[in-house]
Amino acid sequence: GKIMLAHVASQEGIVAAENISRKEVLMDYRAVPNCVFSMPEVASVGLTEEVARKENSNIKVSKFPFIANGKALGMGEIEGMVKIIADGDSLELLGMHILGAHASDLIAEGALALSMEATAREIVNTIHAHPTLAETIVEAVEGITGKPIHREGIEMEPRYKCLNCGRIWRSGEIMVVCPICRSKPIKIKDGVDIREVEEKLKSVDSKKIARRVKNKVINRKIIRKKGQGNAKIPA
Repeated sequence: GKIMLAHVASQEGIVAAENISRKEVLMDYRAVPNCVFSMPEVASVGLTEEVARKENSNIKVSKFPFIANGKALGMGEIEGMVKIIADGDSLELLGMHILGAHASDLIAEGALALSMEATAREIVNTIHAHPTLAETIVEAVEGITGKPIHREGIEMEPRYKCLNCGRIWRSGEIMVVCPICRSKPIKIKDGVDIREVEEKLKSVDSKKIARRVKNKVINRKIIRKKGQGNAKIPA
């Protein structure tokens, strides 16, 4: 076979049987889903962003995080995202990549979309049940059309990282211990230790304050030299 996957071999057998019975059926390798049954799962279908850019420089890419999905929050499966690659002009889907819970199940929608040469608008106009993980797909596709609903105002970057197991997660609450190994986590922002950022901000603020105080002292001295002791001194 061309692709060494069980589901591909199964379809190849069906196509072979159809042709043996004198029905002209062709095997389509453009929309073959690939799945890794890890924790969390990984699944993809179609082109990667790198390959898509080589074949067509005009593409659109959109991502949507599991943390912004109600079903993922309820399941406690907030690690993950959906990534969509589409043609920049026609908005036809070129690739779908999923990291997260049940990615191997969700990727079937991407395989169907690529097989039918569906566009982002057609997927957005398809009603998805709520609350479901499948909504992560339609919301990622909404980014392609330029009309994402739950993207604005959401902090998508991780907030905490465990110093022991390396787990990264987001939480609106102050985390004292890692929920996995119970070790002490550090607060991060955009992958950077927030403590370093806060220290830099403090040093910048202290320099600004020192500069303002110095300027006030200089201004007072100038006023006194000019004999304008009764003049208003800046607060």
